[in-house]
Amino acid sequence: MKITSATILPRQSFLDMGRVEATFEDGSTAVVLEYYPDEVSYSPQEFVGKTRDEVLDMHRAKDRAYLQLSSGLPPRGAFFHAPPGQSAHFPSTPGPQPLENKHLQNPRPGKDTGAKQAA
Repeated sequence: MKITSATILPRQSFLDMGRVEATFEDGSTAVVLEYYPDEVSYSPQEFVGKTRDEVLDMHRAKDRAYLQLSSGLPPRGAFFHAPPGQSAHFPSTPGPQPLENKHLQNPRPGKDTGAKQAA
């Protein structure tokens, strides 16, 4: 059953959850969504014509986008594809860096490493 109108219910205090009350095609009303208003926002028009399941799908998508933005990760599917010959990485992070471990380059400085020294 589809929603014909929706109302964003007023919050009584800063700590209250946001709530959306919807009127359905048969005239019945129900709270179809509770959400954290400091994370996502809605307008009544976003609910008109949707079913309860579509409302929940819309909320999940908005909530996921908020969580990804707040974590610093790019949105799902937003990977950077590098041109041939270059390394692919997220645009906001540097690519692979070479190892800088002097002990691996010359395990025993001043000792014979197997190469002949010039006299």
